[in-house]
Amino acid sequence: MRTKSAVLVGIFVLLVFTVGAASAETFYLTNTSEKIDGQSIDDICVKVEFNGTHINVEDISPRFAGDSDVNLQVIKVCIQDDNIKSVHDASGLTGPWTHSYDSAGSTSEFGEFLTVCEHDKNDKNQKTRGPIIIELNEEVAQLPRNELNNSIVVHLQFGTGEINVTEDEDTQMIGSSWLVTGSQIPEFPSLILPVAAIMGLMLIMGRRKKN
Repeated sequence: MRTKSAVLVGIFVLLVFTVGAASAETFYLTNTSEKIDGQSIDDICVKVEFNGTHINVEDISPRFAGDSDVNLQVIKVCIQDDNIKSVHDASGLTGPWTHSYDSAGSTSEFGEFLTVCEHDKNDKNQKTRGPIIIELNEEVAQLPRNELNNSIVVHLQFGTGEINVTEDEDTQMIGSSWLVTGSQIPEFPSLILPVAAIMGLMLIMGRRKKN
């Protein structure tokens, strides 16, 4: 009886641990500040992966596939600058990235952010689609969000991928846009581990009743 109780407690502890540790998640930033007929621009997408200690940001826009002039210029997060250890371009296409307190106030219509990460805006030859890796000093369970429920915003320059837009007979060029979260998908371990723990708990409780 003691053995069964110990197993039951062990599974409960595993359940609590896995739910608490399930911080891995993936974001797809598809909501653009620039609009066409009031809608976000199609086929623009920045992928963000977060595992508690690192934030990986990479442009995967189908619209700009093969375009070397696309540039991921700025990343803003709702994390204090003191908790960011480093920022670097894993592709090696851009020089040093800096991070500092964001004093710009609201970014487009997406709210205020605490820290801005960017590379040299004056060097027009430095362009990257990432991945840009933001390393934190301390692990956080989830990315903090601002007053508009946004945790991260990026500024993407299109370069030669500029978009021609005709509205009300007026033609304009869109050469860049801010992007925030369009969809969020929990990582597979974050889903399967709690479910497995619950199923195990139910199985043992069922056997205990039969005995």
